[in-house]
Amino acid sequence: MRKQMLVVGILTLLFTTQVSAQCQGDCQNGYGTFTRLDGSIYTGMNKKGQRHGDGMVAWETGDTLRGSWNEGKMDNESIFTYSNGDQMIMSWEKGKMEEEVSYIFN
Repeated sequence: MRKQMLVVGILTLLFTTQVSAQCQGDCQNGYGTFTRLDGSIYTGMNKKGQRHGDGMVAWETGDTLRGSWNEGKMDNESIFTYSNGDQMIMSWEKGKMEEEVSYIFN
């Protein structure tokens, strides 16, 4: 339960407006890398300045989130990997978590 709450909190940060970020590549309409002030890094596809298509977010803690975005919101399946190697696989539709698919413990 604690891990779920942590993931929900982290994912909430993903969907907030990016106040300030550094960009490498095409972060408007193509493949680019955003580095946010909090140290998290998004690498992947963008459309109209939003995450759109496949991408990954990495945190300084070593945790990562791989998945697909649609107009800035998580969509389809994503895999959250904790720094210890444990994984949580989730399903999304238009930014809302539909169901928790499974946990994989390292």
